[in-house]
Amino acid sequence: MKNIDSIKGCRIDENHFDLEKYSTFYCKQDVRILREGFVKFRNDILKEFDLNVYDYVSICSIANKLFENRVYFPNGNLYDLSNKPREFISRCIQGGRCMLSDNMKQKSKKKLIADFDAVSLYPSAIARLYTLEGIPKVMKDEMLSTEYLMRHLFDDDQKEPIGEKFMSGFFVLIKSL
Repeated sequence: MKNIDSIKGCRIDENHFDLEKYSTFYCKQDVRILREGFVKFRNDILKEFDLNVYDYVSICSIANKLFENRVYFPNGNLYDLSNKPREFISRCIQGGRCMLSDNMKQKSKKKLIADFDAVSLYPSAIARLYTLEGIPKVMKDEMLSTEYLMRHLFDDDQKEPIGEKFMSGFFVLIKSL
């Protein structure tokens, strides 16, 4: 009841208080604290990354812009895609996967099964793998065989095109019947 006494005019008598005054005070406190936290967050992002959070709708869009500024744009050989190339390549994107060991059902009445949820796979994949670079090119008919693609695909540790190994990656449209 001490907090009720700290709000001017909130206590009516020994056993009653003004719920509207009490609620109004705490709603204002919530808004004040939220505002102070947001202002601190905004100032920190401005100071550290030179990004104004008012220009973005989500933390993901802020992270994406930071990634563009620090990874994509400095590279000089990465491009935004639009229209048909973007539409085609976006069909290769898949969501997360839930898999079991050996991709088999697991059942045991005698031992516990450990459920390991691996998170943040995108940052670790980005750190270990490469990003396709350059302007996408449509492949000619003679390039559309598995043998051709595998013969000209970069080796795992290759960073630059060398002679016969000039493809860093490719997207293939497969029609299933």
